[in-house]
Amino acid sequence: GIIPGISSADLPIKRNQGKKKEKQKPRAARNCRGKSIEERPREINAREEVGHWEMDTVESAKDGSLERVLALTGRVTRNQINIKIKTGEAKMVVAALDRLERKLGALFPVVFRSITVDNGSEFADVEGMERSCLRPGEKRTTVYYCHPYSSSERGSNEKQNGMTRRRHPKGTDFKKVSRKKLRETTEWINNYPRKMFGFHTAAELFAAAFPGLPALC
Repeated sequence: GIIPGISSADLPIKRNQGKKKEKQKPRAARNCRGKSIEERPREINAREEVGHWEMDTVESAKDGSLERVLALTGRVTRNQINIKIKTGEAKMVVAALDRLERKLGALFPVVFRSITVDNGSEFADVEGMERSCLRPGEKRTTVYYCHPYSSSERGSNEKQNGMTRRRHPKGTDFKKVSRKKLRETTEWINNYPRKMFGFHTAAELFAAAFPGLPALC
């Protein structure tokens, strides 16, 4: 009612005017796949150390291509990495992380100290996600699993996936979205001024944390 002709339906983020849902006690994370979020150290929870990420996939059209976006969000910097993958199979997620490790080399374990994911089948291969493709027998990162049905435990990732959806709304067939177009979306997210950062951007914070590192989107 403040701006003529604009209602809540026009806003990218809707105001929740309904009754708040009663907060449910989180179920135990599945321990068959890796470490529970309950084991995640305090400095990660408190966002005191860079190099910790949240990860999910942004799905394509339900009746279209299986292609989707593997989305990673830095917990401290909110820097976004969006990578196209052909299917939601666990091997595709591992292959995408392998490509990132080959690009970063020895810096990968520094930039990706940990990754927090949900219990989706695409993240079932904890050994594949954690093991280094460059240093046989060594780990490249530590993966933590959220409690089932607790997307708020990846809150930063969820919010930024919503920003991706502003340009690629639900129903988008990611097979028809070029890598260049997706990169433009990611750059827009990373260069978006943030009030929480004194109107600095995620790209600026990431560059300050990792000087000289190339863009990873």
